[in-house]
Amino acid sequence: MWVWAAYGLVIVRAVPHFIVQFWFNQSLGYRSIFWTNLGMQASLFVLYGVLLFIAIWLPVRRYASSEGLRRAAPQVGIWAATVGGWLFARHYEEALLAMNGVPFGRLDPVFGRDIGFYVYVLPFLEASLTALSVLALAAVAACGVARWDRLRTDSRVSGVTATLRSRLSVLATPLMTASVGLFGLSVAAHTYLSRYRLLVRDNELSGVRTGAEYLDVTGLFSTVHYVTVTTLVEIGLTAVACLVLVRWARSRDAGGTTVRLRGPVRAAGALLALELAFYLGLVARDHVLVSPNEPVIQLEFIQRHMDATLRAYRLDRVEVHEWVLPDDPALPEELLASKTLQNAPFLPGWVSYLEEPPDIQHYERIGLAESQMVYGPMLQIYDQQQKLRPYYDFLSVDAVRYTVDGEKRMYVSAARELPSVAMVGSQEWLRYWGSAALMY
Repeated sequence: MWVWAAYGLVIVRAVPHFIVQFWFNQSLGYRSIFWTNLGMQASLFVLYGVLLFIAIWLPVRRYASSEGLRRAAPQVGIWAATVGGWLFARHYEEALLAMNGVPFGRLDPVFGRDIGFYVYVLPFLEASLTALSVLALAAVAACGVARWDRLRTDSRVSGVTATLRSRLSVLATPLMTASVGLFGLSVAAHTYLSRYRLLVRDNELSGVRTGAEYLDVTGLFSTVHYVTVTTLVEIGLTAVACLVLVRWARSRDAGGTTVRLRGPVRAAGALLALELAFYLGLVARDHVLVSPNEPVIQLEFIQRHMDATLRAYRLDRVEVHEWVLPDDPALPEELLASKTLQNAPFLPGWVSYLEEPPDIQHYERIGLAESQMVYGPMLQIYDQQQKLRPYYDFLSVDAVRYTVDGEKRMYVSAARELPSVAMVGSQEWLRYWGSAALMY
């Protein structure tokens, strides 16, 4: 009763958010955006909630012997499904981008994939695999609880003479095996996808600010191959775990025959040793070959980072023209007719602030002015001329260009903004409801 009461309270508190969001989108003429977002959230919520409910309810329904536990399973399944579905529904933006993303028309230099894959598809894939791992763990836990309940009533394994192996064999069921296999494969898939994160890896110590370095993608002992080896090891360990569960189940069905675990244990040890050996080879190659030859060995990858940065800011499209001083000075009429001069700002559209934390010599100035702003005349003008209400403020200004009457003109733009959560006093009511429901 108390859990359902808490759920009801949370649901009631969430309703105003949807009302405000609908009103806001409708007021801007974009009501379809609200229904698109809500539809995707509802789809993810229902899909993952149903799967999570089945993962918890089905093992208990099938294996548990206690009537109380069987009656509690639907309640617990609904509670878990509600929370899990709500958490997964928060990835609705990633899901919409994955469904509607378009290619960039440019391939990455390492894996040869379109950049749109990393922007649109990869985030939702990672979120889905994480959700799948949680789903598998929930199923494993439900199987364990249900079979432990059965263990208490099974005279063959609940007695004093029952061995630990015979008790553990009770956990070996087809659902448990499938859940362990699903968990292992989802973790392995998540590990494999981590290879794409090498493209945005922090390699500042190697001279590459962001992106893959030499050791990441070059040669046999490289990070990308280490990720592949780790993925294969995780798949192998999953297969070994499933094999042990299958052998335990057969041993239990055959009346408690001996299960040989020496082979699976040796296989697991060999897989872990293979991963460790590859990692040591990777470390040795880094210290012996790569690090002593930096930064020369990293020049290609440093250049990749620089080229990508220039393209991202469109600085690769800058045209360079040499300015030659004219022989004769320009006439005033020619200067006034210049579009460049007409758009030259008398007051800059930017704001300068002291660094944080400020130097000690500036403490007194901050105490007098109650601000860290050093220079921002346009912001001060906006505060004096445009601040028509006491409950909003201007935080910053920016120089912008708009085309007016077919000509580009320079302007200074600022947004009237409500106070942040940190502001208190007479604007206390705006901290929560106002900041969520009002926009200027």
